[in-house]
Amino acid sequence: MLSLDSFYKIISKNLLEPIECEGHFFKVFGSKNPLDLDCIWDQTHGIDSHKCLVFYDQEPIYKDEVQKIYHLPQPVGQNESWDMLYCIHTSVHESAKINYFSNKFYIFANSEISDEKNKILKDYFLLDWYYFFHGFAALDWYNNIQYLPHIKTYTKLFITFNNLINGNRNYRLVFLAQLIENNLQDLGHISLNQVDTTKKIKIELSDKKYLSAASKKLIYKNLLPTPPKFIIDHKFTTGKLSANDELDTLSLGLFHIVTETIFYENKLHLTEKIFKPIVARRPFLLLAAAGNLKYLKKYGFLTFDKWIDESYDDEIDPDKRILKVVGEIKRLSNLSKTELDKLYEEMQPTLEHNFKWFYKDFKKIIITELVDNFEILLKKYNLNKSKFSPDYLDYSVLNFEDIKKRLTLTCN
Repeated sequence: MLSLDSFYKIISKNLLEPIECEGHFFKVFGSKNPLDLDCIWDQTHGIDSHKCLVFYDQEPIYKDEVQKIYHLPQPVGQNESWDMLYCIHTSVHESAKINYFSNKFYIFANSEISDEKNKILKDYFLLDWYYFFHGFAALDWYNNIQYLPHIKTYTKLFITFNNLINGNRNYRLVFLAQLIENNLQDLGHISLNQVDTTKKIKIELSDKKYLSAASKKLIYKNLLPTPPKFIIDHKFTTGKLSANDELDTLSLGLFHIVTETIFYENKLHLTEKIFKPIVARRPFLLLAAAGNLKYLKKYGFLTFDKWIDESYDDEIDPDKRILKVVGEIKRLSNLSKTELDKLYEEMQPTLEHNFKWFYKDFKKIIITELVDNFEILLKKYNLNKSKFSPDYLDYSVLNFEDIKKRLTLTCN
């Protein structure tokens, strides 16, 4: 099994160190703070600092946050490169030491497909290395669930986890308000962060970037002045719970309503959240940015368009997308227990496919994707360069097929 704790070290040993490329990762999981960047290699290795990589694969990509890592002047022309990479090293020195590297071979490892990312890469001459990081995270975190008996019983129609409700995640407040507006809240297991909830909701009502006026009125009507006590199993939720969910909890609801990290922005980006219903063998509806359901299907997973109207995945307007999902929940709520059980039984082949695909074929797919995309970027870097050029990168030391086999075996 490819442990998340060793993920960057294993990738570095197989792909980066053989070509003397220095890798940097966020030692605090989920951080975007440059002060949390650490070097994978010990500084005594004598690394060629012209070849440098930053793993920015845990969180969505935004230009202002990327610029906190890279000291980037605004590019003047296509031929003018940006200057330096800002990295923190603590592995050798007792106190943090700031190192600056000249710009020759910079790789941006990430887990997002978006126009915003493409523009950043183009403007600042970064090499794109895309792979599905959260697929590796989910395989590690949910590894033990595959050995547990399937729980077919459920106590409510749906379950939905909602921890963070600020910023670009405040759509979750709209969703919860819509559930209450449609008298659906008692039909589901629902979580809502219980720390300073009233204060947090009031702060979001002043948001000018994401929430529409209609959504603010809906939130104010249904979630204030006293927010509902939506608790599933933990009164005080933390982000770490994503890695520690028990199968008993994941099986409480028949349907999962997955509220993903990205919802408003035009990005293809999924996290471990989407795999909770898959490992629990449950059907799901996905509250994410438009197109992310199709994005998941490209990795070989099946969805539920035989039983659910999944046109919400095509809806660009965020408020309408929420309404479509709530509309499906409302339609399902009108089915009897017998009808729901029959529906669930009809879904079993799809649920079994997703479960088995996740623990077997999906691992091979994302490993192959990771290695193949690294090879592609190396070829792209060498394009139109002579083998005798000082900038030419000889990566013949990398046997990509052997690396794929080794990493696949590591995951079994």
